[in-house]
Order: sequence, then C-alpha cells, then structure tokens
Amino acid sequence: MNRNDRMTLSYLLQTTSALSWIVVLIGLYMQNIPLLLISISFILIDKFTKLYLKKVSTSVQVQNEQATLKLFQGESSKLTFNIVNTGKLPIWNAEFRFSLNSNAVAETNNRFEESFHLITYSIPLSLSSRETKTLTVPIHARHRGATKVSRIEMVVEDLFGFGSTNCKLNDYKASEVLIFPQLIEVKDRKQSSIIKSGMATADYSLYENLSAPAGAREYVSSDSFNRIHWKASAKTSELKTKLYERSIEMKWIFILDVSVKRYNMPAQVSQHLETYISQLAFLCEKATKLGYAFEIHINLDPGGPSPYMILQSGEGRVHLSKALELLSRIDSSMPVVSHFRMEAMLKQNLYKRESVIVRVGENSVHQAESSLYNELEKKGSTCFEVVTSENGAFLRKLVKGEGI
Repeated sequence: MNRNDRMTLSYLLQTTSALSWIVVLIGLYMQNIPLLLISISFILIDKFTKLYLKKVSTSVQVQNEQATLKLFQGESSKLTFNIVNTGKLPIWNAEFRFSLNSNAVAETNNRFEESFHLITYSIPLSLSSRETKTLTVPIHARHRGATKVSRIEMVVEDLFGFGSTNCKLNDYKASEVLIFPQLIEVKDRKQSSIIKSGMATADYSLYENLSAPAGAREYVSSDSFNRIHWKASAKTSELKTKLYERSIEMKWIFILDVSVKRYNMPAQVSQHLETYISQLAFLCEKATKLGYAFEIHINLDPGGPSPYMILQSGEGRVHLSKALELLSRIDSSMPVVSHFRMEAMLKQNLYKRESVIVRVGENSVHQAESSLYNELEKKGSTCFEVVTSENGAFLRKLVKGEGI
C-alpha cells in the first residue's frame, strides 16, 4: 500500500481559499450573486485539488519481479519499471523518482538530487485512466560494488499547478545491481626456493607440474628464456619451449587479507583494496578455466552468523558467479577481523587438508601468520602469495615474513 507522505498546496491557493470564505459571507450579506459564485469557485477548486491529489496517490503502483543485475565495470544494462494507474483519474503531470548508489549511474540527464553516495533521478510521466506504462532506464556500471534501487516515489501535480503530492511506492520489489570487479592478471612466474633437506633448488608453479615434462612446442617471444627446451631445439634447429603437465592439485584456497597491519594500531582496510579484489577475481576465473575447485576466506566481518566472509569450496561457472558476487559485496566500511582471531579460524578450517593456498593482500605478514603458513607447508599444503610490482602482479612461493 502506498503512503501519502506529503501533500503540498501553493501559497496562492491556500490564501485564496481562506479569503473565499470571508468573501462568501460578504456576498451573502450584500446578496451579490457574482461575488458568491467567484468565491465558491475558489473553494471548489481547493476541495477538488485536495481530493484529486489524495486519490491519485493511492492509485499508482509499480509492478515488477525482484531481480539482480550482474555487470562488470564498464558494462551497461537496463532497469525496467512497470507503472500502473489503477484509478479512474488521469495523471497529467507527474515525476517518477528513484535512487541509485553512485557506483552505478542511470544514463539520463534528469537528475533530481545528488549526494556523496546517492543519486536520485527524476523522469517525467503521464498516465491515462487504468493505463500501464513501462519505463526503461539504461544504467552504466562505474565501480565495483552492490547497490539497490531505492527511494521509489511519485510526485504528482494537479492540472493547474496549485498543488502536488509526494507518495512512496512501497509495493516496489527492490532490484539489486551487482558490479563485479575488474580482472587484474596475476602471472605464474616461477620462483626458486631452498629445500630444507639440502641445498638444491626447486621450481614451483601454481598452474603446472614442473616435475612432469609433457613435450615441447614452438618458441614465441613471450616465453621465458629458462623454459627453452635445448635438446629439442638442437634436434630441430628451431627454438622450442618446454611443456608441462597440468598441476595435479585440484583445490585452491584463496585467502584475501584486506588489512594494513601497523604496530600497536587496530587493523585497517588497505587503500589498495580494489587491486587485491581484482587480482583475486582473476585467480578465481583462472581456477574455473582450469577446472579446479576453490574456496575463499576474507578477514572482514559481514555482520551475520558467519565470523568472517567465506565462500565454501566449489567449481564451475556457477561457483565463479558466486565468487564474483561475494567480491562485489565487499565494503570497506565492514569491520576487519583481527589477525589473531582470523588465524585461529583458518587453523580450524585448513589444517586437516592438503591444498594449494594463495594469499592475496599486502606483503607485510605478521609473525603468527607466517607461522601458520609454515605449519600448513609441513602438513602437505603448498603456499603462494601474490606480489604486486611495477611490472604487474605475479605469484611466488610464500616464505617466512618479518614480524611486526
């Protein structure tokens, strides 16, 4: 049911209506028929204006199905509103208004109001008696995030502009716009690590099993120099590149650390949050393309039964969509889970499994966190971290970090 929030009458109509009653008395006393007719006309205009505005405010409805639009940054789509006039009175001069968070913008010049985070749009509208009209509004995804279409209302003016009513359309089923993060490539750059049992070095790769050669192919300029297959190149007199079997690890665990750790200071959300989210989005898509199952752990408190943001293990395009949706809902205003609490919960969830673990976040690792990854390595997991440099982001074997 719509609620008539506010009816506004023009100052001219209010003043004229009040004076008309005095003029009626004067007209009766003087028995002046024209004066009586004029004053009664203004009284009737006032009454009919109020009645019209009251009726139309309860006869307008919005019919729609609750929906979620999923877009990547830079993409466009459409919002649809079905406006119904269920009454017998026509609506001649109205404005349909709705609001969106600024990370998604309606591609229209009819902006009614704009604040720091919220933009309200106004669209002119007229409806005949019992008419249904569909409004289609193009929207453009600007920044990652989630926003709902809110503050749905109709502002209706009477025919002569003597008054207006502002009614909220409470029957609207809120549509949501999810804007997925951009994908920032994370390169699988091989790194050398000293094996504890000796002084030999071993290469690690997240995507390939470097201990299982699978042949050779023609060399291209983007191939690393240390991947040249020299024996095959010598036989064919052409440069060849080594091929390896795909990694046998079939589950990846992503840990997104959004915090900045400062000595004797509460954990705060990193100013590079969007970069880390985009890197993780790329890794999720990469895992899906390779057919790997993956799960996500994020040290933010979503304010529900879960102690921190988590996506349970899964695979395939549907699971990827869930991952991107989770990343879209990350809000920098969410409380950061303390590293002590987060590490305790990760121990419970990860210690019993052998997996490939990838940490995404600032390269500053707390001493206790470093111990956690060392313990996971001892139990059979392989731990990587994403390192961001001037040449882009790449994976490297996670080593013991400096304590803070």
